[in-house]
Amino acid sequence: MNQTFGQRIASVSQNTKVGVCLQMVSSNAGDTTQTVTVTGRDIYGQRMSQTKTLNGTTPVNGTKAFSFIDIVTVSAAMAGNLSVGTRDAFGFPVAVSLGCYVIKIGWGNVYGPDPGTVTTSDTTNPATSLTNDVRGFYEPSSAADGVKIWTVALILLDGMVGPSATRALAFGVTQA
Repeated sequence: MNQTFGQRIASVSQNTKVGVCLQMVSSNAGDTTQTVTVTGRDIYGQRMSQTKTLNGTTPVNGTKAFSFIDIVTVSAAMAGNLSVGTRDAFGFPVAVSLGCYVIKIGWGNVYGPDPGTVTTSDTTNPATSLTNDVRGFYEPSSAADGVKIWTVALILLDGMVGPSATRALAFGVTQA
């Protein structure tokens, strides 16, 4: 099964864009050996892919933040129907190699920091379709509803900005 989407799946406000992680599930409990490969692009237009094995009717969470989806493929015939959608996990715009580089995360209309979960950048080089996001991502403490706003304050290191900046330190290893 191949399906082409070719459209933006994540956008927050008109000026700031982030990618979102995906979730996939089958409508049949017996679909547990098929792998799903999602190929698309990140917020910078870099091609990326992620492969996950289905777990029947239990949703499987993706760990890469996509901005565009180009194609979704399944490794073998399925007894049920495949559903692929977004989940409440948003990609960082720069590589967050340590959680301590996140100064504050705001979510919605709550005063104070959001107690969600930070997943730092995966520095496996080369990245593969099985590795996590090369910049990391954030899972907020409550569901996105189209109204809540996500704000994040990060420490940027010398290697991320200025004359000594490198692509790998700023944006992570090359996507796969």
